[in-house]
This record gives sequence, structure tokens and C-alpha cells, in this order.
Amino acid sequence: QAPKIRFLNEVYNPCVCLKTGEFFLHKILSEWDPNNGACMLTAMTYLKKIFYSKEFIQNNLPNSEAFDLLVSNKAEFEKNVKDCVRKSIDERFKFNEESCIVFSEYCQAHQEIEKSIFSDEKT
Repeated sequence: QAPKIRFLNEVYNPCVCLKTGEFFLHKILSEWDPNNGACMLTAMTYLKKIFYSKEFIQNNLPNSEAFDLLVSNKAEFEKNVKDCVRKSIDERFKFNEESCIVFSEYCQAHQEIEKSIFSDEKT
């Protein structure tokens, strides 16, 4: 079975289900082979592409509303995308137990680490 990629933040994109955050991989990974590293590379490349591409596989998109707006009302589509991005930025420090990555606000400890990384002194 092909892997699932799921966003924890809301993503307004025709290839991402608004309810579950699941990224639409079915068409590109219909022949999933866990022993083929190229399958994962293809999935990651496609994932990156959906954020700048204007072309989508139109069959069975999980967010057909987003696709319809992209085609019929680009300004409204872009507004919805910006709203999602703004919300994601606003919530970047909010803890989510499902995430394996946790961001924290910049603090004094970060400044000390940054200083040691970029210093010319050898330790």
C-alpha cells in the first residue's frame, strides 16, 4: 500500500483534502513499490509541485471547491490560500501531539547557540 502524506495544518489546494489534510497521491503512485526509492522521490517532487503548479489532475480531486475557484475566481482562490498561510504562521508555535517537528519561539538560548555556530573560535 502506498504511503499517505497528511498535513496537520489546513492547506487550501485542490490536491489536499480540507477535512483530513491528506495529500492526493493516488494517481501518481498507483503502482507503489516500497523497494523502489524512486516512488518516494516522485511523491516528494509532486508534493513540492502542487504549491506552484497551475495544472492538476482533475479526476477525483479531494478539494474540488479549490480547483473550481482556481479556474473560475483566481482572486478568491488566492485569498483562501493566503488565509491558510496566515493561519499556519500564526499557529507555528502551537503544540500538536501528532507532529514530529515542534517549533519554539526565538529565545536567549537560541542566540547563544547561533553565536557558537557562527563564531570563528574553535572549541
